[in-house]
This record gives sequence, structure tokens and C-alpha cells, in this order.
Amino acid sequence: MKYMIVSLLGGEVQKYHQGLVEEIAVKFGVDFLAKQKVPTHFTLKDIFETEDISLLDDKLKEFSRIHKPARISLEGYNRFDDNVIYMDIKLSEEARVLYMQFIHMLKEISWMQWSPYDDENRVFHCSLAYFDIKEKYKDICRYLLSNYSYAFEALFDNIAIYYSKTGETWELYKSYPMT
Repeated sequence: MKYMIVSLLGGEVQKYHQGLVEEIAVKFGVDFLAKQKVPTHFTLKDIFETEDISLLDDKLKEFSRIHKPARISLEGYNRFDDNVIYMDIKLSEEARVLYMQFIHMLKEISWMQWSPYDDENRVFHCSLAYFDIKEKYKDICRYLLSNYSYAFEALFDNIAIYYSKTGETWELYKSYPMT
């Protein structure tokens, strides 16, 4: 089974993000992300595969029990090449330390697979459109920059595991709130 680990974002951030994802999908006819129905989040650990999630489940229960939430901020748009448009996320120093402790904990799991993005250089973001945007990404970027600006303060206050049998749609396995 395929899994990914994220931190879910709610409230005003979620409303704003989901509204933009839907608007971009309708206005520009690029609905790959919208069809996936992925909740508003930022990725902590890229996709990996395992048949037994129990060790990770135990580690995340413990990690979330002993760690406190940390501040993040969201402001501005950016892109990866011409294939992903996203909302920028900046981690506070406390959130960056929390993330590095999370990665250190994951490295204790011998079967965990790693991507080049699973480290301290991760670009934290909240995707607005990807995969099917190559021909329209400049128009989408211009549209966002001309019509929308935002600034949100939020918390890195949970860790959630999502799974997929196909790699196309994702479902919540479990969420671990930090207190």
C-alpha cells in the first residue's frame, strides 16, 4: 500500500485553499488536483510503500504525545517548474525544529523509503494545481497574482497518514494531534 505523511490545515486556510483549487479547476480546465479531493495540507514525508504500518503508527502516537504545536505562516504563490503552482508556507524556527525531530524519528524505521525532498531543504507548500497545468501555468500564475493575495498564521499541530491503493485517490488512515 502507498502512504504519505502530511500536516492538515483547517479553518480559514482550508476555506481559502479549497476555494482556489476549485476556482482554478473550473476557470482553467485543470482539475487533476480537484478530482483527487485531497484535503488542505503540507507534506511532511513523500510517498512510501509498506504492508505493515504498525511501527509507524506507534511512533507517531508517541511523537504527537510529547511534542507541542508550532507556528507556520502562509503568504504568496510559487511554482515548481511549469508543473506545480502552490501557496508558500514558512515554518517558524520552532516548527522547523519540530520537523527535523520528526524526520529523525522516521529515520529510526529501517524499512522507510526516502526521496531527495525528505530532508531539511524541503520546500513547504500547499498545492493549488499540478500535473495537468503545463500549457496553462503562466496564465494561472498571472491570474492568482492579479486577483488574490493572502496572509495566514496557522499551526503545525497534527500529523496525518494518508493511504492509496491506486496512487490516484488518497484516504485518511489516521491523524495524530499534538497537544
